[in-house]
Amino acid sequence: MGLGPEPAWLYDPAEREYAAFEESLAGEDYIGILRGDVSGSWGVEPPAEPLPVVVLGVSTGAADPEGVATATVRLLASEAPFHSLSLQLRLPRGHTVTGVAPVGLAQDWLLAQDGGAGGLLRVALAGEQPLTGSGALLEIKLRRPAEQPAGWLRGAGAEVDEGRQRVCWLPLSPPHRLYLPISTR
Repeated sequence: MGLGPEPAWLYDPAEREYAAFEESLAGEDYIGILRGDVSGSWGVEPPAEPLPVVVLGVSTGAADPEGVATATVRLLASEAPFHSLSLQLRLPRGHTVTGVAPVGLAQDWLLAQDGGAGGLLRVALAGEQPLTGSGALLEIKLRRPAEQPAGWLRGAGAEVDEGRQRVCWLPLSPPHRLYLPISTR
């Protein structure tokens, strides 16, 4: 209906004569019914193309004697170059952010971050040169509370090029520690 050669509008009455524009047009009622596609823009949608995928990972190193650990966000794979990245990272309970810096592939990119209030760190990165390949993007310094073991930073969300690419987080194993007893004879 309205997609073929039929008119998009039907009027009742089908034809009218109007008074000259200088005269009053009050009471000149008519009905117009829209049938189908008036703009010619309706039609079959082209099949959706899949978005390129960006794979990110985050790892947290062991804390130093002052209780500060370094977490690294890495670009593991990318199907297409990109110019901006927005991250949400879940902080371990009680940990605070003491520093955030772009490194490696993103070292020349601009950075904005919110300090991790409420346990969720939001970081935005953008640059003139597109990122491709794989490597470190961001280092985050975390301070753990006294008398609490170090936790691990986790990816909670991400957006690449304002949603133009799909993002997947891959868990990177936390560092394993093996403590062996020392025995002497």
